[in-house]
Amino acid sequence: MYRGGRCTDHHRRELHRDGKCRYPQHSRDRYGIAREHHHARCFFAISKVLPRDEAIETIRQSIRDTYGKKGEEVVQKNLCAVEETLAHLFEVSVPEKATSQVQMPAPFSPEAPQPQYECEVLGAIYAGHGDDLPVSDFSCDGTFPTATAKWEKRNLAPEIPVWDTKTCIQCGKCAMVCPHAVIRIKVFDSRELKNAPVTFKFTEARDKEWQGMKYTIQVSPEDCTGCGICVDICPAKNKSETRLKAINMEPQPPLRGPESENWKFFLKIPELDRRKIKLTTIRQQQVQEPLFEFSGACSGCGETPYLKLVSQLFGDRAVIANATGCSSIYGGNLPTTPWAKNAEGRGPAWSNSLFEDIAEFGLGFRISIDKQAEFARQLVQRLAPQIGEDFAAT
Repeated sequence: MYRGGRCTDHHRRELHRDGKCRYPQHSRDRYGIAREHHHARCFFAISKVLPRDEAIETIRQSIRDTYGKKGEEVVQKNLCAVEETLAHLFEVSVPEKATSQVQMPAPFSPEAPQPQYECEVLGAIYAGHGDDLPVSDFSCDGTFPTATAKWEKRNLAPEIPVWDTKTCIQCGKCAMVCPHAVIRIKVFDSRELKNAPVTFKFTEARDKEWQGMKYTIQVSPEDCTGCGICVDICPAKNKSETRLKAINMEPQPPLRGPESENWKFFLKIPELDRRKIKLTTIRQQQVQEPLFEFSGACSGCGETPYLKLVSQLFGDRAVIANATGCSSIYGGNLPTTPWAKNAEGRGPAWSNSLFEDIAEFGLGFRISIDKQAEFARQLVQRLAPQIGEDFAAT
């Protein structure tokens, strides 16, 4: 958090142009306050919808009414949070001219295909210029490519999880609960480490089925939302410092560069053969590649880990009919989509129906797929004289 006059030096230049400020002229150390008190109440102090003193006193009384039965200690902690929030509210002095040297980054990661559809069309929409695109730029059937959420690199998290190789028991739970699939596990041959970055972490795989292989847990620093659920679920304790676990939250900015390089290297490591994975245990199953990643779901979402698990188990051949709700928003929040595909280009096909007809909508998928299979068998039978009756019969 940058306080006072320093704020404008760290904002994008595009937010301050033509002598006008395009961001709020009040700020607060919301991360610091949240760490201590978990909530903040500055709206009424800034907006003046109600007289400030009257609004704050109303909030205080609401706290007494809401938490009074839980004891005076709980009430006082919440009242303290209000006072701390107001104490950390400060005005930002906006200069006449932009002082920041920070430029707005491209809408998508530099690794996005250039200058293909992802950057020219999806990137333009993502940057807020969708109205400038001609209809001819879009697919004639209204479909959008999958595996595009990975280009966003939103950099939301002030802190990200960091893996401790010595404390880890390789249970796989951190990857299992990660709502945005930013924590990944791979088991691989040591030969894959030939060009590994200096900071890339790995250790010996513990499972007897993977004896002699290497094990790694890698985090995508620019896709993490910093929810900390991975730390909450981790059962392993650092015996020398009990407040620490096998995975711990640390500030993201100094880790962003090296961990981004580690992530790129991690993605190049081949996926483990599914036949070598025991799907009935979390510690092994979580080695499977997720085909649902980096969604727009809320930080700490409890629903997306289940979708991610479905994509790991069945994603390369899944057809999904999605009812309208949270899952349709974070699952199809165009222009990007978190539904992804593997190295062979296989992944879930997804569509959403707005109305209360999802059973019929999904049944339509099933009927159409069955009909296409029937057509295919008919075509094969026509070719029987050329390809052989036995082959056509199979």
